[in-house]
Amino acid sequence: SLAYERKGSYGSKSSSPNGNALGMVTRSDDTSEDGNPAASMAVPTDDSEKELVAQAVGPNGSIFVDWPEELCENFFDEAEFDLTERISEPEDAKIAGGNGEKVTTVMDCIQKYCQMEQLEETEMWYCNKCKDHVRAWKQFHLYRAPPILIVHLKRFHYSASTHRRNKISTFIDFPLEGLDLTELVSHYQEGQEPIYDCYAVSNHYGNLGGGHYTAYTLGDDGTWCHYDDSRVTSSMSPTEVITEAAYVLYYRRRDVEVG
Repeated sequence: SLAYERKGSYGSKSSSPNGNALGMVTRSDDTSEDGNPAASMAVPTDDSEKELVAQAVGPNGSIFVDWPEELCENFFDEAEFDLTERISEPEDAKIAGGNGEKVTTVMDCIQKYCQMEQLEETEMWYCNKCKDHVRAWKQFHLYRAPPILIVHLKRFHYSASTHRRNKISTFIDFPLEGLDLTELVSHYQEGQEPIYDCYAVSNHYGNLGGGHYTAYTLGDDGTWCHYDDSRVTSSMSPTEVITEAAYVLYYRRRDVEVG
């Protein structure tokens, strides 16, 4: 059986208004024994079914498929499913800890930030030409690169269901040397290419209700130090700087003089 959940303009949800299950079209020209319009099975080329689904589910709704256990056993070919060609990850994709999960990098975050996206129905924009609120498209572009680049990772997520902000502890991999933004920045002068080296990292532990901050900084001698309140640990390994606690990353463009 098929069921659906419709998402309204302000995030509200509703189920089928007429009690019709998806996959059935009620036709006025066909009647059942009791004289009411009959529901017939739809076919892929049925325009009436497509229109019904589009109107009922809406552009942001979800469709759920419920397969009875007996139906799965009789018709689902597990062997064929296992042989289905998977979409392969890029060869240079990094794998987290050998567990098969792709690691998200800071470059992934920056590229996602610059990606074109359509506004949600709750953020519709008034179009002067259409004279109506529409789901507009937006996109950020990096026109010039600053001497000092500060990357603030989004570590807190607001939940509309619980009305709370939850901590995001996903590990984000980032380079300590050679963060190359030349493909994303539109304009830069020769000798001022947007290639950055990291010189400091702010870490956050805990949650929104209470937490603790520490920091790593790169000294003039090229060694990393760890700052935890009044305690300072020198000669830290660069591998210890890159952790899931990283919250704010500080980068210096390579043409910027130090000292």
